[in-house]
Parts: sequence; C-alpha cells; structure tokens
Amino acid sequence: MKAPSYLPWLVLGLLVRLAYVVLTGPDYLLQGDAGYYYTEAQAVSQGHLPDTYWPPGLPLLAGFFLWVAGPSPYAVFGGMMLIYALTTWLIQKALETENLWRAAAWVHAVWALYPSCIHHSCAPLSQLPAALLLLAMYLMFRKMLLSRTRGPAFFYGLMAGLALLVRPASLSLSGFMVARWGYYDFPKGIKALPALVLGGIMIVFPWQSMVYAKIGKLLPVNEANGYNLFIGNNPWTPLYHTWQLGSHDLRDDPAYTGFYVLRDSILALPRPERQAAWAYEARRHITQRPDLFLLRSLSRALTFCAFDTYAGSNLLSVSRLWGIFFLLADAFFFCLILCPAIAAWTLRLPGPEAVPAYIVAYALPYLLVFSHPTYHLPLIPLCMLSAAAAFEARSSLRLREILKNRKFRFAALVFALIQAIWILGMAGRLAG
Repeated sequence: MKAPSYLPWLVLGLLVRLAYVVLTGPDYLLQGDAGYYYTEAQAVSQGHLPDTYWPPGLPLLAGFFLWVAGPSPYAVFGGMMLIYALTTWLIQKALETENLWRAAAWVHAVWALYPSCIHHSCAPLSQLPAALLLLAMYLMFRKMLLSRTRGPAFFYGLMAGLALLVRPASLSLSGFMVARWGYYDFPKGIKALPALVLGGIMIVFPWQSMVYAKIGKLLPVNEANGYNLFIGNNPWTPLYHTWQLGSHDLRDDPAYTGFYVLRDSILALPRPERQAAWAYEARRHITQRPDLFLLRSLSRALTFCAFDTYAGSNLLSVSRLWGIFFLLADAFFFCLILCPAIAAWTLRLPGPEAVPAYIVAYALPYLLVFSHPTYHLPLIPLCMLSAAAAFEARSSLRLREILKNRKFRFAALVFALIQAIWILGMAGRLAG
C-alpha cells in the first residue's frame, strides 16, 4: 500500500518558505557562505568556472538557476525550493520503499516545518542538495542489493559523484555503502563495480578536466582541504568550538595572535604551495599533541550530534525574539526526530537498516577536521525514516516498554547530555 499523498504538505512547506524569503530578504539569506556561493553562481551563469577553493557543486547548480531564470537572487531561492520539492518527493518514495506509509503525514509535516530545513531550502547552501543526493544514494543502494542488472550501480555512481562535488565529505559514506554491498554479495558487486565507477567518473571527470585546463593540475575536488585540516588542528583551535577560527574573525583577541601570524605567513606563499603548508602545520600539531587531537575529535562528535543553531543564531542579529523562537523550535524538531529514531535503533525495530552506521561514516571526515551541528542536516531524511519506523511500531510497542529498555535509556541520556552541553555553549551568545 502506498503512503498518503504528500502534496498538501509540500504545498504548505513551499508557502512557508516563500513567506520566509519575503520576510527576510536577500541581504539576510545571502550572509556568510551563502553570499560566497551566490557570487560564484553569478560567475558561472556568465560562463566562468567557479573558484577551485570550495566545492563546485552548489555554485554550478545555483549558476544554472541564474542562467535559466535570470540574474536575480530570487532565481536561486526558487531553485533551492525546487531542491526541497525534489527531496520531499524522494522522501515519499523512501517511505513507500520501506513500507512506512502510516507515518507519512508525520514525516512530511516535520520536514515542511523544521526551521533549519526552511532556511537551508531558501538560502544557497549545500546541506539540502547533499540531503537529496544522500537519500538518492540510499535508495539506489537498496536497489543494488536486489537488482541483477548494472543500472542501479551506474545511477549510484552518478549520485555519489554529484554528492562528492557538493560536499566532498560524502565520499566516506558512499565508500562505506559500496563496502556493505560487497559484503552482502561480493561476486555481483565485482561484476557491477565498473558500472558504478563509470557513473562516478562521468560526473567528476568533466570538473577535473576544467580544473586541469585552468590551473595545470588535478585536485581532490577543491583546494580548501588542507586549510580546513589546519583550522581544526592547530595550537589555537578551541577545544569545543573547533570550527570557530574558520567562521569568526578573532584577530582582536590577544589569545589568537599567534594563529593569525602563522596564517598570514602561509597566505604570503604562492597559492599552489599553501595547501601543503596548511596540511604540514596540522599534521605537526597532531603529532605533537595527540591528546588534544583526541579531545577535539570527541568535541567534534558532540557538536555534530547537537541541534542546529545556524538559522536561529543568524536571526538573533535581526530580531532577538524570532532568533530565540527559531533556536527553541530547532531544538524541539531535532528531538522530535531523534528521540523516536534512537528508539528504533536501540530496540532494533523493523525499518531502514544501518542508519547509525551511515551517520558515523558520513561524520568521520568532520571528526578529523572541524564540526558544527549544521553538518548533520544532510542525514535528517534518513533519521526521519528511522523515526517513522518507531511510529509504525507504536500500536504494538507501548511507551513504557521503550522507557524500560536499558539501551534506549542510556542512548537517550547521552543524547540529552550532548544537547545540554551545546545549550551551555550557546548561553553566552544569548546573554550577550
């Protein structure tokens, strides 16, 4: 039996996002990374190659939106809403594939009204396109396990290639899925592997060809990898807010003077030499202080699993009341998704398999570099499928039985502590 129609929830979600765009406007939606992506998209729409420093996937996509609909930021906002609509449709397909149609209304309502999702499906940011592609990879993986043809493997390769260009960290998850495929059926996996690789090459090769023609060398997707490693692993990297040196200008704080002296000395090098210098400094610090690396890696895991505050914290500068409302709503919706998902994982309820393993595989690169709660957003659709499995079982499984389960109680306690630590970290900003 198919899930009920998702169209009413999709229409509601689009109306909410349209209102969000009208009320906030381009100046707000193009802050920070979104502004960079929009600038690069403008260059792409005029026939230029995006800068090789950041991943090219979103600038190419947003540039296409501008090329089709005209040179207005609203063309990009509309394009992001289209990505939201496609993701909603794919969530519906996933619910039908997993036979979780009874929870469909709840899933679509949460997806339509989740504040972080609202912001990321309007502003040109890479989390929502990554969510679409990771969900598509998951569905293709399911088909790969059942199909005797090479078609699903080829399309999986296409999706994995696109995900790599949008968020290179997805490589660890796509590799893990392929490894699981080989574990389930090694002979079939070997036969279909060329089709999978061909799909990936068809996406990545054109980008690498353009990069080589421009700078005369190949890149691991983009140039920022060495700098990102340095940001998260240097003597001045905060022990908890490991992303902070990449997103905040702290040069007026004497505690970070040494960081900016070292950074400026590396920036003075020719551009082709900088990434090796960033990576060298990061590796040297990790080697000298492995204890701090392990501590920061634990912090990166904690922040990855905390509720997102990106949209809410940005709104604080516009309206303190709306900012606090968004922060509270983000925390509520995150717990609304993760608590039943944790129940599904700890009680081993029927539903999507290995989602916790997929979360770990996707998070792994962030645990080595730096992390922020925003980075878990591409995994939210998969988590909602697990949460839907818990709602499916609610008729045969009472709340009392869930609360009696020791694994659930332990996991829920850890989850609550992670959120409490994050709230304490945010308290200083709210008090300011």
